[in-house]
Amino acid sequence: MHTVQAARGQGVASAIVEHLLGMARDRGLTAVNIETGSMGAFAPARAL
Repeated sequence: MHTVQAARGQGVASAIVEHLLGMARDRGLTAVNIETGSMGAFAPARAL
């Protein structure tokens, strides 16, 4: 997922992830995995 510079820091990515996790819970899923890279540019994704 990529958030454009103008929208960063406004909770867009967190809101999307929370929505997806809610959908997973509603469907009875017990595990959700997110894959990120290990480079520095992926640090915000890992922090979610």
